[in-house]
This record gives sequence, structure tokens and C-alpha cells, in this order.
Amino acid sequence: MMNGMSSVPQRWKGKCENDTLFSSSACNKKLIGARYFNKGFLAMYSHLSNDTDFNTVRDDIGHGSHTSSTAVGNAVPDVSHFGYARGTARGMAPAAHLAVHPYFTDVIAIASLSAIDNGIFVVCSAGNDYDFKTIVNGAPWITTVGAGTLDRSFAATVTLENGINHWKIMEVERVGAYAAIFLTDKSFSLSPNEYSIPGLLLPTASGTLLKDTPHVAGVGALLKAVHPKWSPAAIRSAMMTTGLCHGQYRHNFEQPIDRYPVTMNFSRVVTNVGNDTAVYRVHLENIPTGMRISVKPRTLTFTRKYQNRSFVVSIELDRDFPGVIFGFLKWIDQDSHIVSSPMVAIKF
Repeated sequence: MMNGMSSVPQRWKGKCENDTLFSSSACNKKLIGARYFNKGFLAMYSHLSNDTDFNTVRDDIGHGSHTSSTAVGNAVPDVSHFGYARGTARGMAPAAHLAVHPYFTDVIAIASLSAIDNGIFVVCSAGNDYDFKTIVNGAPWITTVGAGTLDRSFAATVTLENGINHWKIMEVERVGAYAAIFLTDKSFSLSPNEYSIPGLLLPTASGTLLKDTPHVAGVGALLKAVHPKWSPAAIRSAMMTTGLCHGQYRHNFEQPIDRYPVTMNFSRVVTNVGNDTAVYRVHLENIPTGMRISVKPRTLTFTRKYQNRSFVVSIELDRDFPGVIFGFLKWIDQDSHIVSSPMVAIKF
């Protein structure tokens, strides 16, 4: 794990503390800080003061190790998941140092605001509730990350056995199926006595803490290393417009819309962080039926680095547009650099 790691930066002011389940001797050139903060939590829940789970930097299920390794884990050769995806596993920023600071409190937004004020890029999960329109950690200064997909597939053979029962499978059994694999947007599991034929339930939704949040944190560390003067907002903007799909144009209606088509205007300011001279032209892609988009101006000309330019996006929606529609606004310069912004409309 320590192969190729640089020394602890002299500017580092943190430390590793001993606690009920962790020894400071476990720190090294990779793990350079380990502290927990629970005084506020225990002031509210004093009956948990003797619970070791809230008096240690460790977690009892290995979740912290998993997410930390995804974000900044060093290279580990010849690994696989039961033979699948064999190769070298590494985090997003394998040369980065790591400090672990669990906060046992509900005021993540307050703690993260202090971190943002000190130039620290903060990434949090959008939540694991699975339900539509649910989110946690939604403070505007936090980079909130939802679930994503993986552009890889693995073939496997599923062997099913008989002897189980459940009413949801009765219909497929009635039409003669010997086994069934279900995709569901519900978060539940079945006990063996709830099946009548062999079955497998696969959730269509997935937790976000175990997926994209540490990936985004690792990418943030890489961007900070290349652009040390960038603010957390600049790092988030760079990722949202070049590599990650996040809604850039949002409008919330407190009252139902009675008259269609409806038009919404969004003003945006962009900063040139590329070449000193650049000319970006707008491209609209995959605009669906029921959505019309116009952009003014259609060309943004920059004559120096860090220069600002503004534009206005107008989005018009028909009454009968589907429940969720989206398209892409892309700015492309003379060197084929692409700044992409997904635009999503949701009918509640």
C-alpha cells in the first residue's frame, strides 16, 4: 500500500489519535489523519456514551475503508471479484494522502460550510432511500452526488433451485415459467418461504455512498493537485460541465402550471480556464419532442484566461411533454474542447 507514496506534507496540521478501536500506530504515509468528533452528538444522546461505535474513528462494517479506497486507494495488483474483472485495482487519486474524520452529528451542512470556507472540496451522497424525488445533503455549497452506471458488463451463469414461495411470482408460474428474475424499484428482500419457483430480485436503484461519491471525491483531489488555486465551486463546475451528468438548469414551481407552453429563462456566467484565446459555439443535442431551447448569444469569445462571459438559455415546454425529458447544451471551441450541460424537465 505504501509503494510510491510521498512523505506527509509539512503543511499538514492534523493528527492521528488513539481511541477504543484504533491505534495511532496504524497511520502511515497514506493515512495521515484519524480523529472523530462526537461531543455534540453525545450531548444530545448521552445514553450512547458507552457505545464503542460512537467513540472511534473506525466503523464496524468496513464502509469507510471501502469508500476511502475508491477515492484514494493505492494500486493493488491481481485482484478480482470471485474471478470477475481481474486486474489492478486503484482509487481515483492513488497518490493522494488520506485523513479520516467521522462526525457523529446531523449538521453536516454546517460542518461542510466551514470546510468550504477554508477551501476544502466537500462531496456527499444524495442518499440511499431509493424513492423518487428524495435527497439528503442538499446544501448548495456541497457537491451532492447521485448513483450512476458502469460501462462494463460481466457474463455469468445463474443456477436456481426449487422449493420457495411468494405471491408476486405466482403469475409467472401460472404461465409456465420454471424460474424468474425480476427488476424492481423497491428496496426489499424476500425470505425463502415467499417463493413458489426459483427467483432473483435485482433492484433498479442503487445506493450512492457505495458508488459515485468517492469517485467524485477522488477526481476533486486530482483537480486540486493540478489547479491548487481553484475554489471548491470551480472544481465542482469543472466536473459538472465536462464529465459528470448533473442538472444545470433547474426551476421549481410552487404552484401548478395552468397555461402551456411555458417558457423559462436562465442566466449563466462562465469563466475561461483554458487557452487565452478561445471561441465557443453552442450545440444543442438530443432535444426531445415537447422541449424547445434557444441560447443567446450563440457564440462566446474569450481573449484571455479567467475572462467571464454570460449567456441566457430559454426553455419552452409543451403541456403534454413526458414525465421526464432531457437534452444537452454543449459549448465547443476551435480545439474541440466540450463544455456540456444536461437540461432536465420533470413533471411532478
